[in-house]
Amino acid sequence: MKIVVLGRGLAGCFTALHYKYFSPYVEVELIHDSDIPTQIVGQGTLPDVPTMLWNTLEMNWYDNPIKATIKTGILYDGWGGKTDKWFHPFHLDSAAMHYDSHSLQNYILENGDFKVADRNINSYDDVDADYIFDCRGFPPSYDDYDFLTNPIDSVVLGRGPMSNIQWTQAIATPDGWCFVIPTLEQTSYGYLYNSTLTSRVKAHENFESIIDPDEIFHDFSFKNYVAKNPVIDERIILNGNRLFFLEPLEATALSVYMYWIRYTYDWIILKNTHPKEISSIIKKLIHEVENFVLYHYLHGSKYETSFWKTAKVLKIKDLKFWERMNDALSTKDPLTKENSKDYGIWELISFKQMYDGLQTKDLNT
Repeated sequence: MKIVVLGRGLAGCFTALHYKYFSPYVEVELIHDSDIPTQIVGQGTLPDVPTMLWNTLEMNWYDNPIKATIKTGILYDGWGGKTDKWFHPFHLDSAAMHYDSHSLQNYILENGDFKVADRNINSYDDVDADYIFDCRGFPPSYDDYDFLTNPIDSVVLGRGPMSNIQWTQAIATPDGWCFVIPTLEQTSYGYLYNSTLTSRVKAHENFESIIDPDEIFHDFSFKNYVAKNPVIDERIILNGNRLFFLEPLEATALSVYMYWIRYTYDWIILKNTHPKEISSIIKKLIHEVENFVLYHYLHGSKYETSFWKTAKVLKIKDLKFWERMNDALSTKDPLTKENSKDYGIWELISFKQMYDGLQTKDLNT
């Protein structure tokens, strides 16, 4: 069997790494076009990512080839109405990481023990493989995608000096929020906003006045979406930004890619499921991620601006979300195994922590 992965971004690298590690008898090739740069997105993870890097490549913190720093959780600053700051922690016995995107990609490509080729692919017909994973970034058209509910659609990226914090910061701003991600050599900033409410020029101005980065180096707008058909013709599998995109609050992207890789593995290698079933499962998971992220906006922030007034009226329509929230608030111990009911990629304790940090009033209306 041969699997070809198109694209050298994080989704492509982790797809190739997973299949080569867990199915060493399968021929795995990653094809990318070096003339097409990878997107400068994604510098934070959840704890499952360092676990994967240790299991497959024995990566460790001492050698640290990807310039990573330890991430113990997310510090929310200015969100909700109960307190100025609140912390969404990981379990004390686990940690995630912040990383340099290009260093992580290069490390996997150089050590993943799979073939890497540099050439342009114009058609799936040009690829000799039993299965193709298309991880080539944002789709050229959104005709085959459903849009996700989220108030953010643009970002301005900047850099600053390194810091010693061991968590991601999510700072509420008048226009949305800003991430602060420390890596080994610098701090990365992303000023996120809604382009229908804030102009590009104003976003740059507010970024400089509120955050004051040393350098602003890039900006772009995006859509929040999920593929209608994650598997095409039972041979083409979409992953990465070809599968879905959601703004980076909670740093969910890479973990969702890894869930999807495992679902496809169950189909392709273990043969205990089928494309229709796993497509339904991953789309359900992505919509649950959509709702969990959206909840952060519904309690507003310390700002009474057009952005926050608009964000607060958005609705979560999934009854299961509210059931999980009620479960988290009604149980005495949301950490126990029987109470750790997953919603998206979160346990009940995360619902309680989010509620306690954001609480202003009951929103289940």
